[in-house]
Amino acid sequence: MARVEQLVIRRAVVADAEGITMAHRAAILAKAVRDYPPEVLEDWAGPITEEGMSKLQEKILSPDHIFFVAVFADQIIGFSEACITEQQLTACYTKPNPAGGVGAKLLQALETEVLAAGCAVLKTHSSINAVPFYKKHGYEVLEYAEHLRDSGLTMACAKMRKVLGDTE
Repeated sequence: MARVEQLVIRRAVVADAEGITMAHRAAILAKAVRDYPPEVLEDWAGPITEEGMSKLQEKILSPDHIFFVAVFADQIIGFSEACITEQQLTACYTKPNPAGGVGAKLLQALETEVLAAGCAVLKTHSSINAVPFYKKHGYEVLEYAEHLRDSGLTMACAKMRKVLGDTE
């Protein structure tokens, strides 16, 4: 278990792509098993490929995306991502069993940066297992729905949003 005082939250760089991918996969396969069938979990976690790494690196470099990573002992244990142009929180994941509060720190760093970039509202399509986390941090459920994955599989989700600042 990571000790919080040794945890570093920082902006992601291209070299973090593999660590982000590994944290993403570990989080899904460990934390969502009660809410989703195996075929959805495997599709969502995805294989680790060069093409996937390349696409992730492009997103990290894109001015439209903001990424943060949580690093402990030189290992990425979580990450958060938002797309500014779509006002969309696209990811907040931590590996299983990090120190308490890692996800909250990643979310707070992301929200602060998104607000500074001019986004007063963030919306997300949350996995069912993450709904309590987002509610705890001020997100409201707008509706429960089905998210269509690129593969054609669907997965249950909650459409949520949070007002970060003045919307006028």
